[in-house]
Amino acid sequence: MATTEPAPGAEPDYEPDEGHGPAYDSTHIYTTFADMAPLTEQLQAVFGGEVKTYGELNICPQPSLSVVSVLLSPYGLLSLFGFSTPIPYPFGQDKHGYRIRRRDEMIGRATEAGLDFAVAPFDDLGGLQSIVRLPGGSALQFYEPPAEMGFPELTHIPEARIYLGPLTIDPFLAAFTTLTRGTVQTDDPVADGAEVGMPDTTIRRVTYESGYGRLLVLETNGHQPYPYGWDFTGFVVDDLTATLATATAAGAQVVADPHTANGRTSAMVQFLGGFVAEIHQVSADAPA
Repeated sequence: MATTEPAPGAEPDYEPDEGHGPAYDSTHIYTTFADMAPLTEQLQAVFGGEVKTYGELNICPQPSLSVVSVLLSPYGLLSLFGFSTPIPYPFGQDKHGYRIRRRDEMIGRATEAGLDFAVAPFDDLGGLQSIVRLPGGSALQFYEPPAEMGFPELTHIPEARIYLGPLTIDPFLAAFTTLTRGTVQTDDPVADGAEVGMPDTTIRRVTYESGYGRLLVLETNGHQPYPYGWDFTGFVVDDLTATLATATAAGAQVVADPHTANGRTSAMVQFLGGFVAEIHQVSADAPA
């Protein structure tokens, strides 16, 4: 199946009762207490939105302390955790958090998919949390807040990004489908490898959508150069050049220059503390 790039403002195709929607797909950024405030300011300068900071909390079942900030950006929800204590394992391995509707159903789906609970469900001040580990080793958090949360509508829908090898991509997709009840939108076995810094090669590229948001799965041989593979969220913008100028002015570093492949022009930006974001503009001639 040929790769297509969704139109920037297009709504994902999902059943509304299968998730709270992509506005609640949270990118998790773990950092130090010292870097927390300047990193939050840097991200806000690039992506806009409102910052809510909750002070020092214990967000783990083990004793620990972290300042928690949430950036309610029109380009995606970002949750920042600035630890003043060592980070208990395996926290920090979870790169995204999905808001769930029914905890028992999600626990049952994870069990049906044969997934490990890297962190068994527990309750804290933010409600129910758990972390599951998927084929290939990636970790995903689920959360159920104790009260309704009103997040702004997104200007563009971001994507979770994951790099996998040929032996784990299909088990991952099968497990993820069982877990989220979404669907594969496109599956291109010969996509342009320039998207992951490997021009003149091909990769398998799979796009997936569910009630929790969008996902891009990239099958590579692991030979992609830095920083590819360290990115775990892709943000869609209207003007990539202007966004990169804003990021540079805010002190972020462009670590992969803009390039066009697979229906988008994208670049990689590294923020304070090492967080790497893929930022892209959908090509004008990309199919909707």
